[in-house]
Amino acid sequence: MDERDINQGVRERMAQLDDLLAGGGGADAELLSERGRLHYSQGAYDKALNDFLRVLDVDPGNTQALQYRELINDIYEFRYVDYYNP
Repeated sequence: MDERDINQGVRERMAQLDDLLAGGGGADAELLSERGRLHYSQGAYDKALNDFLRVLDVDPGNTQALQYRELINDIYEFRYVDYYNP
């Protein structure tokens, strides 16, 4: 199994999750968390953060979402420090 197969599998699972969430599961913390982890693994931190924030709307004490939110915020603070403060 090469990287293209893995990426195709990730894209297929994300499409499944999108369909499930659009079909009335939009407030399902488990589905949102899984999609957030997939976005995170692909480097789509903005999409991942959105999913984890939605998880926290549904379940404010979700430790995994809290940890990912902190990780992503740390990434943004590190990546864009000079962008905002030239």
